[in-house]
Amino acid sequence: MNQKKFIPTLSLCALAFLCCCAKHVTAQVVGAPSASAVPNLVNLDAALADAALAIGVHAHGFAHIAVAGIEAPSRKVEGFIADELSAGLVKNKSFKVLERGAALSAVDNEHKFQMSGIVDDKEIVGVGHYLGADAVITGAFHCFAGFGQLRLRVIAVRDAQLLTMYTARVSLKDPVLAGILPPKDKRPNVSDAALAYLNRGMDLLREGKYDGAIRELDQALAINWNLPMACFYRGWAYSLLGEHDRAIADYNAALRLKPDYYEALNNRGAAYDDKGEYDKAIADYDTALAVRPNNHVALNNRGLAYRHRDKKGDNALAFADYDAALKIKPNYYEALYNRGYAHYDMRRYDQAIADYNAALKINPDFSLALRDRGLAYHKSKKLNAALEDYNAAIKLSPNDYQAFIYRGIVREQIDGSYRGCVADFNAALKIKPDNADALFYRGRTYYNMNDKESAISDFRALLRIDPDNRIAAQLLWECESQSNSSLLRR
Repeated sequence: MNQKKFIPTLSLCALAFLCCCAKHVTAQVVGAPSASAVPNLVNLDAALADAALAIGVHAHGFAHIAVAGIEAPSRKVEGFIADELSAGLVKNKSFKVLERGAALSAVDNEHKFQMSGIVDDKEIVGVGHYLGADAVITGAFHCFAGFGQLRLRVIAVRDAQLLTMYTARVSLKDPVLAGILPPKDKRPNVSDAALAYLNRGMDLLREGKYDGAIRELDQALAINWNLPMACFYRGWAYSLLGEHDRAIADYNAALRLKPDYYEALNNRGAAYDDKGEYDKAIADYDTALAVRPNNHVALNNRGLAYRHRDKKGDNALAFADYDAALKIKPNYYEALYNRGYAHYDMRRYDQAIADYNAALKINPDFSLALRDRGLAYHKSKKLNAALEDYNAAIKLSPNDYQAFIYRGIVREQIDGSYRGCVADFNAALKIKPDNADALFYRGRTYYNMNDKESAISDFRALLRIDPDNRIAAQLLWECESQSNSSLLRR
């Protein structure tokens, strides 16, 4: 199992409306509007000051707040939003705002799949738990023709409930904002209706409702076909649903509209990797790194693609990318895990364990690192240490069927506990009913227990899935032969 990353808002009209829902202050766009064509524009610092007041009303009683996972055109814009919003919240004596650097690190540690994109509400809750926050503010700032949109969400950590939202339209002529935005690129026109669908689609993505997000983004693109972010987010939803061809088609569309769209390049590379098209994946990561040199996410992902392609020399290239990612971001535990996995594949178990240890020092609840460190201990004949790691991994991730299989195997090796083994293989098969490994090891355990009837049933089921499994076929023949001999003796 490798870690690949896909990269990845209340209105200023009046505070009273926030008790119900977010209100969008927008105007129908015809052609390419000037800033004056869009009403109700404010400077970003004024929007953030009003947002802090609004959040103070609706997050009253939540003593510890973190600002994390703000999506923006650049780190400078993201940092300005987080710092100004934090300063506004600090003025409200009811809040303690947690340190931004820790929040950024927590987001990186929690963000799943190695994809670029929205940090979803479940991940935000994980960030909040990690930081000891009662509520987390997340959201995005996007630029369109004539205005920017600030959109914030406040999530309660205890139950992942949305406390409030805040949306404002911001003037791109704001001197502070103009000084921190990246060089001006082509900004898409957007109508009120398309923006409303786009916003709902992004909200549903954050809530993990991918099918609903796709429907909303379909509507946005039906109105404004030239919205690269709508193409990107729909592609991201398809990626999370495992529909890689549809995802790639949407990333292609986003890149036709915005050729230097780093997030679309990264995510398309991940989709190609998942499809086994490793040369295309590597080419996309190369281009992503040309857009954002020394980006740790793209380096980690390219390292994975080299490992998966596995041509001569690819191991060295993979290790070079992991090392480069870790030089840029030393606490990047996913890269430590991936490098450890690469060491494990090369049977360098001590080095694998060292990398897993380093990853777990950063994130003690990283269940994959616990499970796979258990495998490295297992291969090193440190069976009790392996069992301890498998137990910890299962406690953290009770649906990890592989951890149950590995624990079943090591239990038998430690004390010959056949019943304990069978219980673990049963648990694995409850999660993954047609898993060939679980069927094989349970069948072999039944064979060792002299329960030939149960062994025959498992080996037959396995051979329907994997007809070329010669060991299972041999054990099945032995079981059937012994059963027939028993019948003849009767």
